Amino acid sequence: MQASALFDSDRCRSANFRLGLVLAELPSVRELRDLLIEHAPASAYGYRLGLLRADRSVWYYPSGQRKTQRWDGSKSRRGYFRVMPFEPPVLPGPTIYGVQLLTRDGVVLDLPEGFYSGVFIEPGQVLPADQGECI
Repeated sequence: MQASALFDSDRCRSANFRLGLVLAELPSVRELRDLLIEHAPASAYGYRLGLLRADRSVWYYPSGQRKTQRWDGSKSRRGYFRVMPFEPPVLPGPTIYGVQLLTRDGVVLDLPEGFYSGVFIEPGQVLPADQGECI
């Protein structure tokens, strides 16, 4: 089978190539993807990452209240990053984030054991901390 047969468009092929570059350059993002593949239940459609700030507030990324920057340069109002196909997160900076898994309908799922300690992520693209959603 030709490589072109795996994708329904040049845009998809290009996005997959860029994703490969991101995963090669950012080991922590690749590890997050691998954790999601290994531990997320089949009903997990998306994920959000939570950051506990000094004032004890929790900010989740991405925000579902406004359009936010995505790894490929696009903007979306979707309040989660996709599990499959994997969508790399855009975050305020390198630190440990809590993980929240969601169904397609936005229902929060019980957290699998592999995520209890949070995950360290060094994002490829950084966004201002106030671009999250304070819960």
